Amino acid sequence: MRRMSPETRHRIFSAVPVWLWPYLWLQLWALQRWIRASGRGLLIAVCPRTGKVYVTAMADAPAPEGTYA
Repeated sequence: MRRMSPETRHRIFSAVPVWLWPYLWLQLWALQRWIRASGRGLLIAVCPRTGKVYVTAMADAPAPEGTYA
């Protein structure tokens, strides 16, 4: 599972006002926990005015162990 690169994290946080950083951090932290638990990838968008994170696309569920692909 890939983590978000520092450059991507920097772009996200620099687009949002400073007082919204804790809210943004909490949303990204929760999404990262969900990604690790589910094994799916996400494509997200962040509103620069409100700091709200939106899921725009979700990867398919990983194949069950032991199945032929």
